[in-house]
Amino acid sequence: MRDFIILLAAGLCTLAAQGQVPRPDDRADQMLACLLNANALPQLPREKREALRGQPSSSRMVRVKLLFERPDAAPRVEVLANTADESMQDEVFDYLKGHRLPCLPAGAAPLVAVQEFVFAGDAPVRISAARGWSEQAATQKCVVMPRKAPDFVYSQMEGPIVKTLVVARFDGDGQQPPKVQVLYSNAGPRPQKAIQEYLEQYRMPCRQAGDPPFAFEQLFQYVFTSAKPPKFREAEVPLSKFMGWVKGRRTLDASFDFDTMACPFKVTWTQRRPHLPNTAFEVGRPDPNRLEFLRWLAGLEMELDSRSQDWLFDESMVIDIPCGRFAAATGGLKSP
Repeated sequence: MRDFIILLAAGLCTLAAQGQVPRPDDRADQMLACLLNANALPQLPREKREALRGQPSSSRMVRVKLLFERPDAAPRVEVLANTADESMQDEVFDYLKGHRLPCLPAGAAPLVAVQEFVFAGDAPVRISAARGWSEQAATQKCVVMPRKAPDFVYSQMEGPIVKTLVVARFDGDGQQPPKVQVLYSNAGPRPQKAIQEYLEQYRMPCRQAGDPPFAFEQLFQYVFTSAKPPKFREAEVPLSKFMGWVKGRRTLDASFDFDTMACPFKVTWTQRRPHLPNTAFEVGRPDPNRLEFLRWLAGLEMELDSRSQDWLFDESMVIDIPCGRFAAATGGLKSP
């Protein structure tokens, strides 16, 4: 996929430290791993099966937001989007009455999750995993960085591009350094140590003891001075064009109704495979209706050779999501 990258020219080395990207707090998803439900799974009512049989475009969906407030009680349910009829909704609501989250600590802040139920013909009801969601966007306005750059030893570069992706997590007061974890690096141990020591000098003076944790990712990138860092040639593309670059696109089996997701909207998609999972995040105000689609989009892989995968590691493009019903196998919109 040579069209996607900018080749590098020879020259001296320089450092580029990419901007800090707030990292979603994944503790909610970890807690949801203990979700229990002894109720029977929702089923498509018998009288509806014939009408939907063999008509994938006629599937019906219920998407809900769940508020867990106690470990021994069912969550409060808010309908986010619904194209199902009353009998299908009854199946979903009866099932949700059995939800319990036993690992939710007593007195802890409520946990919010989103879950989706899709009815389609004779197929079993598709139930997405409940995923944590927060309306509160993380802020990084008071992160203070050291003036001196990491003490990187240029002579230790083993290739024309060196990248190190780290996550820094603040969970103490404003005087505590962040905890630092290297997520990926093709640099040697000494450059990694220099970057880690640099990040440990960060402070977040506006924090108070007891504030929720705040984490962000930061990419440190070293390239030749005479060249630009590798990027996708197109910074923003429509979804239909992006799907033309997806590996195994002809065998994908998924459909989404963007009309239920406050369309149109934009998604920042970041290439990280094979070293880490790819990511997909909304541009602008988040909407819980998009959570399952974003999870699916992040799971897609582009057709890239191994060198392009490494050079484009942690590079992003913006995908424009239209309105209408989307069929993954064709990469386009379905007819109504």
